[in-house]
Amino acid sequence: MTRAAPRHSDPDRLDADYTPPPFTIDYADLSLELDPQVTEVTAHLTFRRIDPEARDLVLDGHELELVSSSLDGRALSGSRVESHPDRLVVRDAPPHGTLSLRLRVRPGGPGLEGLIRLDDVLVTHCEPEGFRRICYFIDRPDVMACYRVTLIADEAAYPTLLCNGELVEASRLVAGRHAATFVDDIPKSSYLFALAAGRFDTLEDSFTTRSGRTVSIVVHAAPGETFGCALGLETLKAAMAWDERTFGVEYERSRFTVVIMRNYPGGGMENPSLNLYATEFFQADPAFSTDPELRRIASSVAHEYFHEWSGNRVGCKSWLDLTVKEGLTVLRQQRFMADLVGADARIDDVVFLRANQYPEDDGELAHPIRPASAAVASNLYTRTVYEKGAETLRMLSAWTGEAVFDEAVRAWFGRFDGRAGSVEDFLDVVADVAGEDLTAFRAWYRLAGPLGLQAEIDTDPREGPRRLILSQAPPEGPAGSETPLPIPVSLALVAEEGLPVEAPLVRMIGKHHEIELPTGSQGAVVSLLRGHSAEVRLHLDRAPEDLALLARRETDVVVRWDAAQELARQAAHAWLSHGATSRPARAWLELAGALLADPTTNPAFVGRALALPPEAALGLGQDTVDVEALGRARHGLAAAGGRMHPELLARVYDDLRAPAREPSNFGARRLRNLALEWCACAGFPDVALLALSQLAGAPTMEDQSAAFRVLLLVGGAARDEGVAVARRRWSDDPRKLDNLFAVEGANTAPDAAVRVRALLEGPDFDLDQAVRVKALLDAFGVNQGGFHVAGGAGYDAMGEAIARLGARNPRLAARFLKPFAGLGRFDATRRQAMAQTLRRLDARPDLAIEPRNRLRTILATARQERS
Repeated sequence: MTRAAPRHSDPDRLDADYTPPPFTIDYADLSLELDPQVTEVTAHLTFRRIDPEARDLVLDGHELELVSSSLDGRALSGSRVESHPDRLVVRDAPPHGTLSLRLRVRPGGPGLEGLIRLDDVLVTHCEPEGFRRICYFIDRPDVMACYRVTLIADEAAYPTLLCNGELVEASRLVAGRHAATFVDDIPKSSYLFALAAGRFDTLEDSFTTRSGRTVSIVVHAAPGETFGCALGLETLKAAMAWDERTFGVEYERSRFTVVIMRNYPGGGMENPSLNLYATEFFQADPAFSTDPELRRIASSVAHEYFHEWSGNRVGCKSWLDLTVKEGLTVLRQQRFMADLVGADARIDDVVFLRANQYPEDDGELAHPIRPASAAVASNLYTRTVYEKGAETLRMLSAWTGEAVFDEAVRAWFGRFDGRAGSVEDFLDVVADVAGEDLTAFRAWYRLAGPLGLQAEIDTDPREGPRRLILSQAPPEGPAGSETPLPIPVSLALVAEEGLPVEAPLVRMIGKHHEIELPTGSQGAVVSLLRGHSAEVRLHLDRAPEDLALLARRETDVVVRWDAAQELARQAAHAWLSHGATSRPARAWLELAGALLADPTTNPAFVGRALALPPEAALGLGQDTVDVEALGRARHGLAAAGGRMHPELLARVYDDLRAPAREPSNFGARRLRNLALEWCACAGFPDVALLALSQLAGAPTMEDQSAAFRVLLLVGGAARDEGVAVARRRWSDDPRKLDNLFAVEGANTAPDAAVRVRALLEGPDFDLDQAVRVKALLDAFGVNQGGFHVAGGAGYDAMGEAIARLGARNPRLAARFLKPFAGLGRFDATRRQAMAQTLRRLDARPDLAIEPRNRLRTILATARQERS
């Protein structure tokens, strides 16, 4: 177990010394008389002893009122049972038996765990440790039990009763109450327990499995809110079919139920047969969802379904092994999306990784994929555990070959069905199937921070590239002092004429590695890490012309896109001293013209390749980030692009007008809106009118949001009119109004922090509306120019929001501390201002443990680095 059993001084601390539980629970028979004020729970827990030396049965609990207890039908006396705030202890428990408990539970608010109230709905949010707020239990992921659950409620208030498993009985009771009983005979961890009770509209469908069974699928939403659920429903069925084809596993229950709620705190939750979603993770339509949101929703629905096997039926042995379910599920989700939308989806993966995980690796919150310890389980839900975990498994798949890796995943599902496994267990299964020693891959799970890969190319002026020399550069400190890590390197030679010449995959196993390159031609360029084959930070000096060649001629979309982005980074850093006359800037502007003028290149790729990296990405690798300089450079490049290619941009904007109106044409909208943005940066006088017309008349939210961004960029009267138009178009639908907050949060104008503070204090902002809170503050947190504005107004605005969230929504409060984790990368004035904000938060007595632990980690690590 990750939580050492009798450490009562710090009972929730997780550490790497796994100890099996001394007892386990095999069956839970629960009855819940649901009430929004006090819910009564009756539980019969069938337990057995695992450790022959164990005598006391210790159950986890939190804020539970124990009414009575009995063991095998006999009431427990005061000396046999002890009820504590965080646990229940039964002294001298027998080797096996049934513990019966009667409890009172007070449902919590929207930001809490356990049984919670969301408007007129009672619903659960149990991951990672919320079940202990419902019932005393051995609440850890490796205790997997079967359940029988009866829900009882007032029928008028809660006409629909839902729980995991199969509905076996429904009945009407006296006094207007009714009951429903569900049986789930597939073992699951307690964090996967789920129920929902309320009044819903439904959308019904079905899926036929490969074995010919019919699965009933029902989506439940608030009355009048099933609109926009079609994409989620179709994605769910596509994911079920994909999992059957790819990994040979099918859904084995007779029903699959989805409940969507606007402020569900879990985002998306994979509870077996009863997936729970916040609306922004399931409900989608081009009328109120931007294009990235449409893809995110498809990805989210697939992710939660894929947990049916990678997480639910095969669990994780401890919370420190969280990546064994989340990393694998993210990888499965990524591959599904690539099959669904094409190779472009891999660029989405890399963009998300760099924007969200790289700051963790580069900041005070850097940690291994499998951490050695954690203060609380909820702090383990990080992009390192999820996305970097997925990239590590993708490297393992490249190393063994995808067919072998997929066979190993099938073996993992087969061997561990109904059980919980660790990272080491998974790697052992892959090694067994692959027939090779994969011990070296374990080092990837102990690495904290980025692994650098230094590359040098030996080139003959007459023959071209001949030899590639690679060297690993681990991060400094204990986490980087390990033996060299295995790195799969995919490469090719790219020349001006002909297709790229691919080389066999290189399996780098030492600190240094030399590669004889395939015979190429003079002027060929080496393309490295095709498909982002390894999660490393590549250090390779590239001439601007070589990057432009890769962006034009490579066939691997990831390398092609990355080359254009790297050229833009070079151009931005050279901009401050040489402007448009620098060699990188000239090469980038010429590339932009070539791509804009090429009718054979997919508009979606052109839009992605030419989208300038955000300021935070431009600052990666800098010892001290120059916030103002990077902002000027990025804006200057976009303005130069507009001034150099006005005719091409005007043609793009006009030619793509009709295709952009088609809801499915992401690519046309992306490129057309980029053209509008560049023209705005260039200061063209007619841009404001074009943007206002687009905002007022465009049928898709993507085009409306893009126009609103441009109007904020233009500023002045155009900005004020844009805000007025956006509010007129969006105020009738909360999903649309969320976009106004998201665009404002990403606004890079000098007064962005002031505007965010005004929105936080405005009438449309509600701390209990988690969707809107995330829309504004997630965007603001990655808005480098706005968040890190001189004077600290951005820190004050974010700090005030975190303080107001306080204990009412601890996980959300902790989420918004992530932008502070880059504290050590900024100048002394900003470091001091950030630290002051964090110390003020730490002094608040109402701050919950999750955000408090995170901010203290940031402060402590920053102090260590400075010393």
